[in-house]
Amino acid sequence: MSRTPALILAAAAVAAPVFACEHLPRGYDGTLEQTAQEAIVFWNAGREILVLKNDFRIDPGASGQLPSHLAWVLPVPSEPSAYAVEDVEVFRDLFAAWEEQFAENSKEELEEDGPPAGEEMELLKKVEVGEYEIQPIRARGEEGAKALGAWLSTNGFGEVPAENLAWYAGRGWVWLAVKVRLAQGESELVRNGSLRPLSISFATDEIAYPVLVNAGQGTFDVNLYIVTEDEVADIGEQVARYGFSFEGVLSFALPERVQAIQERAAREGSWKTIESPCVHKVVGRGVNGPRISLASWKDDFKITPR
Repeated sequence: MSRTPALILAAAAVAAPVFACEHLPRGYDGTLEQTAQEAIVFWNAGREILVLKNDFRIDPGASGQLPSHLAWVLPVPSEPSAYAVEDVEVFRDLFAAWEEQFAENSKEELEEDGPPAGEEMELLKKVEVGEYEIQPIRARGEEGAKALGAWLSTNGFGEVPAENLAWYAGRGWVWLAVKVRLAQGESELVRNGSLRPLSISFATDEIAYPVLVNAGQGTFDVNLYIVTEDEVADIGEQVARYGFSFEGVLSFALPERVQAIQERAAREGSWKTIESPCVHKVVGRGVNGPRISLASWKDDFKITPR
């Protein structure tokens, strides 16, 4: 009997953001450079848990002062129902476990305010979790994309290209406008370019990883670690449509801190824990460049579980 696989996806994007850019407060004289972005995505039976970690570098400029907050935005297929903050080590644990297992297998083989929201744009319930203040926004159609762009600019999120907004607004996706409040006790953490990962949970019929939002915003690489109870059928063919490549599948126990994320979700009643994971690796090199041009994409990156 076939069964729908439950999936976890982990990603590291280097050289440019996978989601819309981070922004500093208007008038701040320092600079912000995003150095990497990582994500872990759990998917099971129409629900996804997306865990995001941003790495960045702040130069405070002549003032020597850190900004009061950071801001960034990303689109998701539906309004999230849960938010949490996670241990920063979950990414290091999962990537290290993959590399260790891959090496062992290789040896064996060798041997806020602003324009009012109208019908085209709806401000959903604001959420605060840890240091994150999150305003979900649903934008609909062309007019909704314009209203969203104006709202983001007015509220300190910087400018997102109109064509990037339009694709998601035309499909009813929800944007998360996220501000990170930099409490005094967290200043050194922020100066060193790391924040606690943000976890969000939302409904989606397919595994969603927003990449198209970055069209025209620089070239970057993506590494995806996809974990299932069963091997995903034709995953190589699915990712090849986007110019990505499938590098193999391994079976090993998830590191404790990674496993804890899905166990917490299971206790909350929204997740069935994966007991015997299969870990698939998928990579995209030079995304948004000549080899993988987002300008030619008709759809955003997704994997259909079979």
